Order: sequence, then structure tokens, then C-alpha cells
Amino acid sequence: VVADLKNRYQPFPLTEVQRAYWMGQAPGLPLNCGTHYLVELDGERIDLQRLTVAWNKLVERHDMLHTIVTQQAEQQILPEWPVYTIAQTQHDNLLEVKKSVAEWWQQQQNEKYSLPFAIHSFNYSDNRNYLAIIFNYMNLDGFSIKLVLKELADFYQNPDLQLPKLTLSFRDYVTQVNYSTDALQRAEAYWRNRMATLPAAPPLPVRIDPQQIKQSKFIRKTAKLNHQTFAALCNIAKNHSLTPSVIIMLIYAEVLSQYSGGQAITINMTLFDRQPVHPEIYQITGDFTSLLPIAYSPDATKSLLNQAQCLQEELATALDHREISSIWVQRELARNKGINSGSLPIVFTSTLGIADELLQDSEQQGFLQLTGSGLSETPQVWLDHQLYQLEGGLLLSWDAVEDLFPEGLLDQMFNSYIQLLNQFIEQDWQQPIVTLLPTAQQLIRKQINAVTAPLPSTT
Repeated sequence: VVADLKNRYQPFPLTEVQRAYWMGQAPGLPLNCGTHYLVELDGERIDLQRLTVAWNKLVERHDMLHTIVTQQAEQQILPEWPVYTIAQTQHDNLLEVKKSVAEWWQQQQNEKYSLPFAIHSFNYSDNRNYLAIIFNYMNLDGFSIKLVLKELADFYQNPDLQLPKLTLSFRDYVTQVNYSTDALQRAEAYWRNRMATLPAAPPLPVRIDPQQIKQSKFIRKTAKLNHQTFAALCNIAKNHSLTPSVIIMLIYAEVLSQYSGGQAITINMTLFDRQPVHPEIYQITGDFTSLLPIAYSPDATKSLLNQAQCLQEELATALDHREISSIWVQRELARNKGINSGSLPIVFTSTLGIADELLQDSEQQGFLQLTGSGLSETPQVWLDHQLYQLEGGLLLSWDAVEDLFPEGLLDQMFNSYIQLLNQFIEQDWQQPIVTLLPTAQQLIRKQINAVTAPLPSTT
């Protein structure tokens, strides 16, 4: 891949995932919404003028912070853009700030962005600053957001910092990186064969037909593993030749299966898929994501270790055929088995191990700290489980469509998930997975199943 500076500002195609996001926002579609990620940070005595200067340096440095989607459904890097000013308001206390952030988030849903972000500083007490940043992740994936936050801290802490100018752009990557015909044919053959036995998405209880939800409104459930617990989890994974992400995915899938009648299920896994095609590839921003369908088949006769090994093998095989994404698989399933058969609205997103060694030098002390709060929204998604490291521990969050699930179900599922996670850390891995579904929930589920709705047709 070479930097095409001559055509840098010419329109270029959306990626497969970006196009799915763009189409999913259409006002007429059920479960439509934007593609936004809210990050919340807290700090003390932050100089907002200095922060504004640092942010505008970032916008100038990273093309995807001044890239738009055109009316022709292409993306285009803007050669010129307005200087961004960080808005600010004053509040009495953190509780008031939290309420104001939630109101601001809702207001931004109807705003037309000239740039793919929005920032507001909610100042409180005498010298505290609570910064809320909304990113459009049609422009920036998880790694890109981490990179932007790292460089924001660097530019703020060192106002005279001069980073080498980037020549590579996301446009260069999209227009020049393609899989070989042989690789595509091999992957297509695999997925066509796999589709015959690929389980459906989890048939979770719902209280309303998803087709009746015109616009998704998401809520978040969160928990955090402290440093010691996360370290114990990593040691368990290492001792069994597993990854922490696989263990978390297993717990997530098992809970989803138990609340879906114990069925085999398929979830959509977010894949951050930058190919190392240029020395600057890990220094630029963009949406490099793809999606892969990952199947999970619960088996009460298998030990916890065997279940984890089977899931890791399933994941490895899917990764070995990543040239064809979940979007293609869903489209083919809908064509062959009916439109509702192609939907995989339950998502798993892990940022663990995403080139973390490249992001460790940021001078965060004395600057804004991630709070662990925030929210994401994705069109046609029911539930997205995200995990990322925070202050040496692990933040676990579920972003879910609030109006879709029966009252109390999300809390119960999330509590079961945390309970199972704690048991996994302490349990003998040669024993089978325990059943977590409460008796009362089993009875409720039988009642709700009578109105369980078909899955939405797009993701």
C-alpha cells in the first residue's frame, strides 16, 4: 500500500461494515439509530483552552476526524473544516452532571454532525471537569478511539509535541487492500458449507416485536473486575492455553443459551482487522472492523475446559476464513432460509490485546481518566457486550435496546453472567458448567415465549 496524496480528497467507497451501518440508520427501518459511542472522562483543573488546542491538533492529524459520508453513500476526507470549540456548562455536583450528560446524549441523536464527533465539558464543584465525547464509529473503530484518547493526552501534557506527519490514509487502505480471489473463494466455500449447520441467534424473550420499535434507545449494564481478579482470569486462561476474551465469550454465550432454552446459538463477533500493509498502519484512524459469526453449542456432558477449547477452535476456524464476513453470511442465510433467518443481533466486542503495546506510553497522570461510564448504539443490534481494560482491571459492559426485553430480564441476565464469571475463576475446570437460570425465570420464560418475536432482518 502506498500513500496516494494526489487523490486524498476524492470520494472513496464505504467498507462492507460501514455500508451496513449506513443502511441501518434509514428512518423507515425497525431498530434504526445512529452509530455513536459515548466516552466519559473525569479530571481536575483541566485547562479547556489548552484541551481545545490539543483536540484540534488531533483533527488536523487524523483524516477520519474530518471525513464525511456523502449523499452518494461514499466517504470523503475534507480538505478544510471549521476549528472545533469545546462547549462547556457549569454544574453543582457529579449527580447533576450525570443527568446532564444523559440529556446531552439524547439531544445529540437528532443533531446533524459536520464532523464525526461532539464534545462537551460538564464542569462541577470548584475545579472538576467531566468530559463527554461522542464518536461516530463509522469513522473510528475501537482501536482508533483508544489511539485518539492517547494522543489527546499526549498533546495536552506536551503542548510543544510534534508528531511525524502521517502520509497513509484510511482511503489508501480501503482502495488498495483486497483479498486474493483464491482466499475469497476458499472462505466462501467454507461459509456456504457452514451455513447448513450454523445455529440461529439466541431466541431471547422479548416483550415487543422488534419490528415495532422504530428507533432503538440503548441502556448500559456494567461491572468491573479489579486488577487482582482480572490477573487471576488471565492466569487461568494462560494455564489452559486460552485467551481471556475466549473465556469471557464462553460465559456470555452460556448465559445467552441458558436464557434461550439451552439451545445452540450464534453471536456476531466484532473483529478489528487491520492488515499490516504499511509502517503507519497502527498510527492512523478508521473503521477497520469486520464481523464474524461464532457458534456456541452447550453440552452438559463436557467440562468447562472442554467447552472453552471447543469455542476457541470455533473462533480460530472462523478467523481462518475471515475474508468472508458475517454480513455476507447473514445476507445468504436470509436469501436461502428466509429474511428473519439472516439476523444476528447479539454482538460480542473485545478490545483486549488490540496492539496494547502501542498505546502504553500515554502520560495519563494529571489528565482526564476514563470513568467506565458511557454508551454505544448500533442499528438493528439487540445487545452488544463490550470489554476493555481500565486501570489494570477489566470493564464489562452490556449495551442493550431498553424497550425490547421484559422488565427485569437484562438485570437478571447480567447478574447471572457476573455470577458465572466469578464461579469460573474459582471453579474446577474439569467440572461441567452450572445451570444459572432461576426457577422463577424459567416459568416467566415459558409465558413470554408465547409472544417471542422474529428476529429483525438486518444487522
